[in-house]
Amino acid sequence: MNGLRDLQNGEVFEKTNELDRILLTYDRDFLWITKGIHPGVVIIKIHPNISKIVIPHLTKFIKNISQFEIPNHLIIIEKDKVITHKTN
Repeated sequence: MNGLRDLQNGEVFEKTNELDRILLTYDRDFLWITKGIHPGVVIIKIHPNISKIVIPHLTKFIKNISQFEIPNHLIIIEKDKVITHKTN
């Protein structure tokens, strides 16, 4: 989303809720502010976070997305697993 670069994390979270968009981020700070009803938060926890390493894991997640509940969930994508937490 354009224009969100200077927003604080809480403001980004509120904006994605307002726009009904899933938040996809590398920022682990969203582990602590993801609460209540929201479209979903996906944190990529893969290092190094360069495209050639991250994209295959993200592609696998997207291909299998039907097995995950995303609204009101925090999803963490790691190299060897996907962790989900209900947030409300």
